[in-house]
Amino acid sequence: MRLPLSTAAATGRSIALTSERLVNMFAEAAPASAKSPVILHGAPGFSAFTDLVTGDVRGMYKTLSDGLLYVVCGSVLYQVDKTGTATPKGTILGAGRVDMASNGTQLCIVSGAKGYIYTVTGGLTTITDTDYPGADTVTFIDGFFVFNNNNSAQNGQFFVSSLNDGTSYDALDFATAERYDDALVRVFADHSQLLLFGEETIEIWFNSGAADFAFARAQGSVIEQGLGARWTVEKIDESVFWLDQDGIVRRMNGLTPARMSTHAVENAIAKSDWRNASSFSYTEEGHQFYVLTCPTATLDQTGVTLVFDAATQLWHERKSYQQETLRWAFYASAFGKHIVAAQRGGVLAEMSLDLFDEIGEPLIAEMQCPPISVDGGRFIVDQIELDAEGGTFAEASPKVMLDVIGDQRDDAQQQWRDLGDSGLVAHRVIWRRLGQHRTFTARLRISSPVKRAVMAVYATIRRTA
Repeated sequence: MRLPLSTAAATGRSIALTSERLVNMFAEAAPASAKSPVILHGAPGFSAFTDLVTGDVRGMYKTLSDGLLYVVCGSVLYQVDKTGTATPKGTILGAGRVDMASNGTQLCIVSGAKGYIYTVTGGLTTITDTDYPGADTVTFIDGFFVFNNNNSAQNGQFFVSSLNDGTSYDALDFATAERYDDALVRVFADHSQLLLFGEETIEIWFNSGAADFAFARAQGSVIEQGLGARWTVEKIDESVFWLDQDGIVRRMNGLTPARMSTHAVENAIAKSDWRNASSFSYTEEGHQFYVLTCPTATLDQTGVTLVFDAATQLWHERKSYQQETLRWAFYASAFGKHIVAAQRGGVLAEMSLDLFDEIGEPLIAEMQCPPISVDGGRFIVDQIELDAEGGTFAEASPKVMLDVIGDQRDDAQQQWRDLGDSGLVAHRVIWRRLGQHRTFTARLRISSPVKRAVMAVYATIRRTA
């Protein structure tokens, strides 16, 4: 019998009901004529790009004007070119995450009380206009930089710069998202709309062209879902995704905050310090990925990186070696590469589907199939066969490991098999005599730095008397 391939991200609350899991692999629909309706590909690997060494990365942005990468690491703003050469450009005060936006000639960087403008000709300068109150987030729309007011006394207030000038501000260019009395967490521009994310609600504003203040709230556009983690808003698939105040991943569908996470995903989120979650998004080979990392703050929490694929509407997990989450927290498409920056430290890396490890460390792919049972009776598993791509590997004798989970306990069999050396394209990966069970779950792991492509898993079973 053909076992269903796992296409799920997390096991959910009841392991007895479903234990499927997919880590560092993602599903892709196969053509109608293919031998399997779905294939599992390995998640991208990583190679070193540069190391900034001056602390933790706090923000990263690729400007369209010069095509260069700007990274705040520790207290230093770096300009990074296509060779990975990093040039310091000035000092950014503070220790927390920064937000960045560009109007084409000016790069604006906000870090709480302080704001900065960088230009190629003028370098890095601090915003000194006395009408600038400080901000945590910034976006750009219709010629204006837009900010949230980080003064706690101004609960829902946002403000804008002068037109095409992030150094100039007017005390009259302030407004308040006031339909509900909740704090403004983040400003975000999308499709000529200004989204004001509060803790409990979202207001949508637009450029009305008014002379005194350009922006006005759109009629009937107050959404009664808020933002649960400031750094989880992303553009993906012609829409906006975010983690809401209840720990649910939402997608903006018109004015409807559509639920995109599953119960299993929400269970995994709930076990983490999700209020401090962060995200990035990227597109590769038609897959548009929303990468959500939920850290831990206490020992009783479990961190997780959950990834939604808009092409298949499916979730999977990613993690770094000996960590609960993926170590990468920032992303930019630059120099024809996918560039990521680490959550801790100043390491920047290239992310690619043609890489199969993580800067020399194993990138372990794991697939845990849904459990097998036969009307509650006992049965014998004579054989498990894996249909995976093999015979094309540069590494000698790449391995795949099978764990057998029987009757909800890990039998810890850890039986290893060869995936097939170079040239052995017809190599069969088979495990035999796997015992008697009432419930049987197959878990497969590949740690060798080789291409991962799984088409099917077959099981031969016999019902016992």
